[in-house]
Amino acid sequence: MTSDDLSWHHDSVNFTPHELWRQDDNGNQVLIETCPCRADALQKARIFTERGHRQLYWAQRVK
Repeated sequence: MTSDDLSWHHDSVNFTPHELWRQDDNGNQVLIETCPCRADALQKARIFTERGHRQLYWAQRVK
């Protein structure tokens, strides 16, 4: 479930933005995107990982 699956949410609900990061074979870390919530970032990381690239993808909370 991601934020796209929500048709409505109460104004008191605050999503915590998460960043989607990639690390390549040389250890270079690159911010790919900032997502509105953890579920969105994890879904995108999963999609990239399933493509079979050798890069490492992860989500982390925006600092």
